[in-house]
Amino acid sequence: MENVRIASTPLVGLRPVGQATNRDHGRLTAGLSGLPGVTADLPLLFAEPVPSRDRQRIDWYGPGDKTYTPLTSLPADEQARVLARVDELLGTVRGEAARLAAAGDSAGEALLGAATVPSPRQHYIYVARDVGRPENEQPVIVGWSYTNDVPGRTGELPQVMVRSPPLRSTPELPPPFEQPAAILASAPAMAVEGPRRGWWWLLWIALTLLLLIIAWMLLRACGMALPGYGVLHHIGNTFCPSSAIAATVTDDERVKTLTEISQQLELQIVQRQAACATEARRTAIITAMTPVAPPPANPPSEIDKRLEREQAKTGELQISLIWDGPSDLDLHVFCPDGTEIYYSRKASCGGTLDVDMNSSNNKSLTPVENVFWPDGQAPKGKYRVVVTMYDRHGEKRPTVPFQVRIKDGGQERTVPGTIERPGAPVEVTEIVR
Repeated sequence: MENVRIASTPLVGLRPVGQATNRDHGRLTAGLSGLPGVTADLPLLFAEPVPSRDRQRIDWYGPGDKTYTPLTSLPADEQARVLARVDELLGTVRGEAARLAAAGDSAGEALLGAATVPSPRQHYIYVARDVGRPENEQPVIVGWSYTNDVPGRTGELPQVMVRSPPLRSTPELPPPFEQPAAILASAPAMAVEGPRRGWWWLLWIALTLLLLIIAWMLLRACGMALPGYGVLHHIGNTFCPSSAIAATVTDDERVKTLTEISQQLELQIVQRQAACATEARRTAIITAMTPVAPPPANPPSEIDKRLEREQAKTGELQISLIWDGPSDLDLHVFCPDGTEIYYSRKASCGGTLDVDMNSSNNKSLTPVENVFWPDGQAPKGKYRVVVTMYDRHGEKRPTVPFQVRIKDGGQERTVPGTIERPGAPVEVTEIVR
């Protein structure tokens, strides 16, 4: 289904809340869908933001099978009812945000930012109704995760996008043909004029003759011989002064003038070359005296950020799994002796599963799992790495992408993959030590 634009919010007077990743609409709706006790209309509460190319406004979109009405255009009693429903839904979001934040989950910050709406909030709330079934209504918020840049100051109000009416499938027919008498009766009266006087033609003839005389004088004065010049010779010599002056200049004077101009140009060239050389020497000296800044350190990867957040351990061999969303993926590692490390057996052949997420007691929209061997305790042989899905937990995507990173001594590599459903394990890679 194609989405339609609901409104455009100018960013004047507004500032975003939190990091840009917290305003990812796909992650937000996927996370809300997977939360326990969430009603079906909660993920639809937040319109999808699309920044404009000049980054001066945000365009907000919603499903195309609905019509959208600004809350401020409704009667007062309907506005109060919609605002009460919005407060109820936002209260659910804030409560879940507090629970996740207390558990140390960064998704709580994203939910808390999404529950922030600029003031006056009624200007950022719309009512969506199903096309053909207006009794099915749903509140929709634009401008979420933004707040007023100064307390007490309001941002520029959203610009409501009005849809143009649909085009007619057939052209309109012209009105029925009227009777000739009716047509003649409705036609404007035409005044019948007598013969026009001819004096204004004389003005056009006089103007044309005047323009021809002016053109004739200009051409003859510039050295072009035209017939009949003797009649106007007393006024024809004053229109091309440059030609007259040029005729009086001798060859010696012309050579002298050109020589002086050439000498001036040569002097300017020498002066500019000297100035360029001086500037080049000054730039070289400044460059030599300026200390060279060390190259910036490599920023930590997304896998490292999540491992650090969960206080995961590392060693001579480390295997880590990350994915996004509420689903519960599990990392399985088969040791060279045939034993398996996974959520039901977290230690074997010297390795340990120290981080296991999105189970019943450790949920996150940015999960990670980790298996590690301390230095000197990883046996030689072949290891198999497998990823399984335990439960979708309301995940809407048909497939869930993931990444597995293997750090073996000084070597590191990352293997991407996707998984569709529980009960369909994915063989990721093998490690031979």
